[in-house]
Amino acid sequence: MNTWSTVIAQLATTPSDAHAQTEAHRKAQGMVSKEFRTVKQQFEHSETQLKELEQNYSAAKQALTELEHQTKQIEADTQHALAREEAKKALALASEIAKLNVNVCGNRKQVLALEQTMHALKGTLSQNRYNLFRLEQQLDTLNASAQLQRAQSQLSAGKGIRTALHSIARLNAQAKHSAPQKPQTAHPAAEAQAESAEQILNRLRAVK
Repeated sequence: MNTWSTVIAQLATTPSDAHAQTEAHRKAQGMVSKEFRTVKQQFEHSETQLKELEQNYSAAKQALTELEHQTKQIEADTQHALAREEAKKALALASEIAKLNVNVCGNRKQVLALEQTMHALKGTLSQNRYNLFRLEQQLDTLNASAQLQRAQSQLSAGKGIRTALHSIARLNAQAKHSAPQKPQTAHPAAEAQAESAEQILNRLRAVK
């Protein structure tokens, strides 16, 4: 049973006298407030993690871009060597590209891993944001029902409880209508494999 279900169950079984109802609402507000503080701490921790990941991702992305640019420059030199039928030079350049491609693939894996981690963390942040919204609505509902209970303390126990619970149900339904939507899950891209020197030469020969 979650916190909100526990709160509803306890309020439903609380005696109808004003003191018991006031104490029940005080305890209920304490339970929901405690959960709110816990979720808020989780949200703030995830925000800090996300900022660090974004910095690491930016650095890894920049390093990958530089390696790819370097590789393209050497590929252009290799194509010129092939065009001049300088086989030995072309093979040496292709071997250099093959070595660079190992680093390129490693950086791509790192970038992909960071992207996946950031995606998962953003999902956690979105869920925590939704939970904070929901808990705020629950606290508002409890405050409203407590005020209603105090105003109707002169009524009979059964009627007072039913009215308070009806107010909770109504306000909870309104909260669901205004709740933020959860994000759709994206699928990560597949990682590439490093080419050998022979594969690089064959690919560059095919370029016109």
